[in-house]
Amino acid sequence: MTVSLKLLLTLLFITSPAWTASCPGSENCQICKVAANDIYYLHYGIIENLDLSSIFHGPETAIINCKNPSNKSDLSDLNYYADFKHTIKFVTITNVNVVTVPSNLFSKAFNLEYLDLSQNKITFISNELFNDCTNLNSLNLSSNDLSTVSFKSDQAFPGLQKLEYLDLSNNMISSLDKNILSGLSSLRYLDMSRNNMKTIHRQAFLGLSNLKTIDFSYNALTLKENNILNFEYGPLSPFHHSQQTLEEINLAYNNIDEIFGDWIFAARLKILNLSHNHFSVIEDTEMQFLSNKINVDLSSNGVKKINYGQVELLDEYSVGDIVVNIENNPVQCGCEMSKMALFLELKYPKVDKRFISSAIDKFKCGKQNKVPNSVCKLDHSLETMIGACPSRCNCIINPEKKSIFVNCSYRGLDEAPATIPWFAGANVEVNLTGNHLTKIPSRNQKGYEHITVLALSHNKISKIPIDMPLENLEKLYLDNNELVRINYEVLDVLRTSTKIKNLSLHGNKLKCNCHARNLTVLIQMMDQKIPELRNVTCYGYDLPIYTINLNRLCSATRYWILILCIIIGILGFIGGIILTLYLIKRNRHNNRRKTIYDNKHGVKSIFVV
Repeated sequence: MTVSLKLLLTLLFITSPAWTASCPGSENCQICKVAANDIYYLHYGIIENLDLSSIFHGPETAIINCKNPSNKSDLSDLNYYADFKHTIKFVTITNVNVVTVPSNLFSKAFNLEYLDLSQNKITFISNELFNDCTNLNSLNLSSNDLSTVSFKSDQAFPGLQKLEYLDLSNNMISSLDKNILSGLSSLRYLDMSRNNMKTIHRQAFLGLSNLKTIDFSYNALTLKENNILNFEYGPLSPFHHSQQTLEEINLAYNNIDEIFGDWIFAARLKILNLSHNHFSVIEDTEMQFLSNKINVDLSSNGVKKINYGQVELLDEYSVGDIVVNIENNPVQCGCEMSKMALFLELKYPKVDKRFISSAIDKFKCGKQNKVPNSVCKLDHSLETMIGACPSRCNCIINPEKKSIFVNCSYRGLDEAPATIPWFAGANVEVNLTGNHLTKIPSRNQKGYEHITVLALSHNKISKIPIDMPLENLEKLYLDNNELVRINYEVLDVLRTSTKIKNLSLHGNKLKCNCHARNLTVLIQMMDQKIPELRNVTCYGYDLPIYTINLNRLCSATRYWILILCIIIGILGFIGGIILTLYLIKRNRHNNRRKTIYDNKHGVKSIFVV
C-alpha cells in the first residue's frame, strides 16, 4: 500500500497546545508516531539541529524525531529524509525570523502543493529553491524583507508552471522587472500589495494567460512610465497581457490618475478598485466598460468634476451593469449628475428615459456629496447645448428646476450681452444691476424672449422700449435709473400681465404731470399685489405717486395752460391792433404819394378811403 503522508510543519511555540494534541510526548522532542493518510500540525519554536526523518516500520506508521532544540533563526540545519520529503504536500514555516533559506531545502519535494514562508525576514530567494516543486500550487512569501535585488535570476520562480497563488505582499519590491513572473503560466492570484512599488515593466505580465486577481494596493504606482500605446480609450497598462482573463484589479492607495484602455476592454473584469488615488476628473467615456457587470471604486480621490460631454447613449452600449463609487470626493455629485441628465435629455430628446437613468444611476454618491436641487456652475459641455455664458458674466444652473441664472451685475458693462444661454422649458434670470446701461435689451436678442427675471437697477436707463422682453417676465427691477416717463403701451402690457409679480420703479426721475396719469393708475391698481410700487415717488418731491388724486394730477398743468392761453389771446389782440394801425398808416402814406404823382402829371384821382 502506498503511503500518502500529508504533513504540515508550522513553526510556532513549542508550548503550543496543538502540539500536544497532535503528537503526545513531543513537547520534550520525544518520538511521535504519525499514521499514514493523516494530517498532523507539528508546532515548533526551534530550528537548529531539527532532524525530521521517516523510518517506515509498516504501511500505517512513520516515526518523527526531534533533537537538540534551540532558537537559531536559520533553516540550514532543517533536514528531513528524502524518502519522507517527497510525500509532503503542505509546509508552513512562519513568524520565526528566518533570514536564509537553503537552496536545496525543498529538493525532491515533488508533491509539495502549499508552502508558507510568510512573516519572516527572508532577504534572498535562490532560483534553485523550487526546482523540484513542480506541483506547487500556492506560495506565500508575504511579510519578509524581499526587494527587487532579492531575485538574482531573471526568472525568479522557474519550474512553477502549476503555481496558481503567489503572495509577495508587504515586502520591499520597489519595481517589478520583466521576467520575475516569467513562466508562471497557471498563475491565477497575485498579491504584491504594500511594497512601495513605483514601476512595473510593460512586459512583466507577458505569458500570464490565466491571471484573474491582482492586488497592487498600497504602493506608489502611476503606471505611466511604460505607456507604449495610446488609442481612443486611453493608454495600455502593464496588465494588458492578461486583459482577457482578469476579473479583479486592486490598485487602491496608489498615485494613479487615469483609466487605462485595457481595463475598458477587459470583458471579464468585475472589480476595479482605484480608491485613494489621484483622480481629479472623470471622463464619462472612461466609464464605458465592455464588461457586462463591473464595480469601479473611485472613492476618496480628488475628483472635482465629471466630464460627460462626449458620452454616447446608444442602446447597444447600455446593456452593462456598471457601478461607479465616487463617495468621499470633493465633486458636487448632485450637480454633476443633474447636469449629465439634462445634457443627455437635450442631446437625445427621443431616447427612452430609462437609458438616461441607467447612464446616471451607475454613479454612486455619498450622502454628503449629493444635495438635491443643487445650484451648479454652467460648464462647457452644457454650453455646447444651450449657448455660452456671456463674457464678464457668471452663469449657474439648477438642472432639476430647469433654471438658468446669468449674473452680470457690477461688471462695468455699457450694454447688455448680445445673447444669453437658454434651453426649452427653462426659466432664465438675468441680473444686470450696477452697470452703465442706457438701453434695455430687446426680446429679439437670442435668449431674452424667455427671461422671467430681469434686474436692471442702478443703471442709466431713461426709456422703456416696447420691444423689451415683457411677455414672460415675472420680476422686473428698474429702480434707480433715469426714467422720466413710461410709454403708455409698456404700461398697458404691465397692467394686463398675469405673470408679473415684482416691479420696482423707485429712485427714478418720474414727473407727476398728466403724462404720469397712466403710471399712477397702474400703481394704484397693483399696489396690493406689488407692494414695492408704493415706494415710487414724484421726482423732486417726497410724495408717493400712489397717493395722488387723479383729478388733481393735471390741475396745475391745466392752470398754466389756461394762463398761457390768456396770455396768447392778449398778445394776439394787441398784435391785431398794432397790425391794423400799421395797415391804416401804410395806406394813407400810399395815397399821399399817389396824389403827389397825379398832380405832377395832371391826372385827376378819386380817393377812396
